[in-house]
Amino acid sequence: MSPQFKPVFSKDGLLSLEFKTFEYRPEQEKMAALVQKSFEQNKHCVVEAGTGTGKSLAYLFPVALSGQTTVISTETKNLQDQLYYKDFPIVQDIIRKYAHKEVKCGIAKGRGNYLCPRRLRKYGSKMEDGIINSDYETEYKRLVDWTQNTEDGDFDSLDWEVPVALKERVKSSSEDCLGYRCFYAKCRNRSGNTCNKNNGHCSKRDCTEYDVPCFKERRRKYLSHCNVVIANHALYMIDVFADFDVLPAHSSVILDEAQHIYDRAVEALSTDVSNFKIRDLASDIKALPVFTNVAEVTVDIEKEINKLVKFSDDFFNTFVELAKFVDRREEIEFPEDYRVDLRDVFITKVEGMQKLLEEVIDYTVGDESVEIDGYIRRCESFVKDLKSVTTVSEHSVNWVVVKKREKRMSFVSLNTAPIVVNEQLVRSLFNKRKSVVLTSATIAIGTDFEFFKHQLGVPDNAIEGVIGSPFDYKHNCCLYLSTLDPDDDDFDIKTIKIIKDALQISKGRAFCLFTSYKAMNNAYEAVNGNISYEVLKQGQMPRPALIKKFLETSNCVLFGTSSFWEGVSIEGEKLSAVIIDKIPFPVPTDPIMAAKIRKAKNEFGDRWFPDYYLPIAILKLKQGFGRLIRTKDDRGFVAILDGRMRTKYYGKKILASLPPAKRVSTLKAIDTV
Repeated sequence: MSPQFKPVFSKDGLLSLEFKTFEYRPEQEKMAALVQKSFEQNKHCVVEAGTGTGKSLAYLFPVALSGQTTVISTETKNLQDQLYYKDFPIVQDIIRKYAHKEVKCGIAKGRGNYLCPRRLRKYGSKMEDGIINSDYETEYKRLVDWTQNTEDGDFDSLDWEVPVALKERVKSSSEDCLGYRCFYAKCRNRSGNTCNKNNGHCSKRDCTEYDVPCFKERRRKYLSHCNVVIANHALYMIDVFADFDVLPAHSSVILDEAQHIYDRAVEALSTDVSNFKIRDLASDIKALPVFTNVAEVTVDIEKEINKLVKFSDDFFNTFVELAKFVDRREEIEFPEDYRVDLRDVFITKVEGMQKLLEEVIDYTVGDESVEIDGYIRRCESFVKDLKSVTTVSEHSVNWVVVKKREKRMSFVSLNTAPIVVNEQLVRSLFNKRKSVVLTSATIAIGTDFEFFKHQLGVPDNAIEGVIGSPFDYKHNCCLYLSTLDPDDDDFDIKTIKIIKDALQISKGRAFCLFTSYKAMNNAYEAVNGNISYEVLKQGQMPRPALIKKFLETSNCVLFGTSSFWEGVSIEGEKLSAVIIDKIPFPVPTDPIMAAKIRKAKNEFGDRWFPDYYLPIAILKLKQGFGRLIRTKDDRGFVAILDGRMRTKYYGKKILASLPPAKRVSTLKAIDTV
């Protein structure tokens, strides 16, 4: 039989036959029907599905049975792993058993996740020649041994951590890729013999007999035979806007955790240049054998490289002087009085290096010739990008990032990004795919998708659905709203007292979420050591380690900022309270946000705050609230310490978008949790 979606998700459907623990959820059934409709009618679809809907299975079954090659894109690695290792095998087994079909799935990762055999060989040669130090010689040898046995070259499959500096040198990189001209991109069998197809010039792209040593290409070939490809948003947006295929050709896509699509689209369309980019390029050029092994080439390359690097350092240091270093990392808007003449001199010097490479390439053959051609393209790209990041436009924002490093050169990058991406997404995504399904637990304001659709350019005729959570928030969750005014001088002192009192009620077991690092650090200093429970803070260790520590420690409390407002799922009694210091309005001094606000004021006039600024805060607050109730048995309370929820006109709109928890005005009124 060929299962339809009602028999899969209904009370007596296929899932109930296969799993004794199956719980019927009408919300899941409704979402599956919407996705199915989208695929059948070749329409786009926007679905907000509350926590506990079971949205992964709700879209996986329509995807697997559609007969279309489909990409499923997510923001977080956790969800990718859940889809691939937990959810898709369920779908695969049921379709195999009842529909007698085989559905193949694979995970696509960015090229930086894979080792590049050519770059590894080049690193070893540089180390032998003394061009780079041998600090990582032991790890290098371990990687060489690993390449003899690994099938995928994926760093994630290693049981040890590759040092960051070494990984940067040996991972696959678009800036240093030779493409089809690379020795390792040639099709070979396991004995190392070149494929003899096409008169010995097999390009390996679709060869079925042989394999290719390039791990990135090997993965690309595998994914081309998959029905379903799981990717992350950053990679998918690159595929959307690139002039070439990053992912296999596909007619439909599911964008889960879709609240992140705008940011990832901006990133994919952004450009940057940095002092480290030019230094890396200079280091690669300096190591070319042609400058030392060919008598006809008499140029003093070390002298020329040093002159280029010196000017580059001076150029980027002019931007370091603009930073106030309130923190180690600072973002500042691109200066209006920028001296274009400095950029033009810089461009002349890079073009001079490019011309030098074009002159010596005729003295080289084989891999070295191909490498030099790659360096020429990197020079061209740097010049193009430098012009882009220093050209001011009303449609984009330009800014500078400065990272201060102890006893080392500061990292400086110049950046530019579009303010609006909806037109680009219409052209490159919605007009080129039969079905684009966007879903999340936090993309609607109440039942309205207008803000979300406007940001991304979602067509007006898209199928829409707001599906509530199956959880009983009224009985399982309390919402405490304080009366504190964030503008009061003693706001921070009073919030710390409420936090301490709330943590006594919850017996620890809480996330305390803040809108700034300063507020988090101040509260942590005041609370840590003054309550009976262990307190962790974001930044003490990597996020996965913090979550592991939280789960392993009884009655633990975790203080976090933006990265803990979403993407973290703690089930059961380990988490019984979420305390939020303020309504999470975006930081207006952030260069990108400042430009977006200016754009919104021009577009919306007096309505810029309710129509643009407020929706961003509402969606972020929904994400923070959503950390608490993750299963039907979870209980607890959310405390929002920002009195504007009660006193400002927009408080009602925010509350209407949150889950329907029981509201209380005093901590004493919170139910025992």
